[in-house]
Amino acid sequence: MGRLASWMKSNTPLDVGGGASFLRPGGGLVVTLVALAPVVTVVTLLAFRSISTNKDAIIDENVQQLVDTEEICTQFERKVAESRAFMLTGEERYVDSMLQARSEFADVLSRLRRTASPAEMQLLNALETIEQEDQLQRVHLISERRAGAGPEVLLPLDRELQSKRSELDRVLHSFEGFKERQLAEARRFSQNHVFRTTVGVGSFAMLAFMLAALLAARLATALARLKESETRLQMLIVGIKDYAIFLLDPDGRVASWNWGAERIYGYRADEIIGQDFERFYLREDRDQRLPDAALRFGAAEGRYEGAGWQTRKDGRLYWATTVLTALRDTAGRLRGFSILSRDITDRKRVEDELLDVNRTLQALNEASPVAVVAVDRSGTVNSWNPAA
Repeated sequence: MGRLASWMKSNTPLDVGGGASFLRPGGGLVVTLVALAPVVTVVTLLAFRSISTNKDAIIDENVQQLVDTEEICTQFERKVAESRAFMLTGEERYVDSMLQARSEFADVLSRLRRTASPAEMQLLNALETIEQEDQLQRVHLISERRAGAGPEVLLPLDRELQSKRSELDRVLHSFEGFKERQLAEARRFSQNHVFRTTVGVGSFAMLAFMLAALLAARLATALARLKESETRLQMLIVGIKDYAIFLLDPDGRVASWNWGAERIYGYRADEIIGQDFERFYLREDRDQRLPDAALRFGAAEGRYEGAGWQTRKDGRLYWATTVLTALRDTAGRLRGFSILSRDITDRKRVEDELLDVNRTLQALNEASPVAVVAVDRSGTVNSWNPAA
């Protein structure tokens, strides 16, 4: 199968035909057309470059904001996990990690506010309020833990804070809805701009009627390229959930590379484009042909999701979640894949530690000769040990 770059392959220009014999009468017309040809060409190229630049700028801004909304969710979850780990273990390092997550939450919120509309600003203010209310209750639970309260008392109270996460999800969903509508508006803007440019260039071309056929062919080619590029970007944007965003051709070679991918993997675009994406996998995974299996599954089912250790350029390992989506044209032909990859090493560390603590706590609870019963504020029994 061909490279993803074949998406940009242009249509064959129209043939004027007949040797353009109607240019022969009147040398002055020929001189005029020759003089106008470079001007018309430059105007056309600048017009379509403006379309592409404006569209890409709008789309890139909204894509980054969608990524930031996911980061908001990530830092909130991290804060919750770190505070819960402190309630289980009483180790202060988890409080430090929780405060760091809060700081990063605030940084992302500040970044989103720089370009927010009034309606979006209301949603961002609501997010801040939800997080602050959640934090006030967590500070109270942390104080209780430091005062000697055990995890069997505090954890049921912690579960009652889950409603804050639900509120946060609802607000984030509304914010993402704004971003999706703005992406759709960017698409309409692009189409309208193309139409206005087409009319202007067409009027100018009438002054040099011999160039009309050539301009029409170039215009059709530019429109086809613009539409194909827009379709490719739109397919990529649909599934965006996190940091590294890049495209593969149908054979698994990297075809595009964004700033997030460079930050996570450590490769510059000029180093990685054209290389097989299997280099991100561990050697034992490559030996088992897991990258090929992911491509085959994604092509057959439309989507592949996985999690596991991957390698950076410098050889360091990190735990990644990966979503691979097959990209097909309107005829159903496979054009490549989008990759959305996320570094969740810190979250996995916290989850693993929580699992270890829970296992230890459960073992101690079951081995205890003293009856232990956990009851929430409503009087509902949540758990009890064998001695009970």
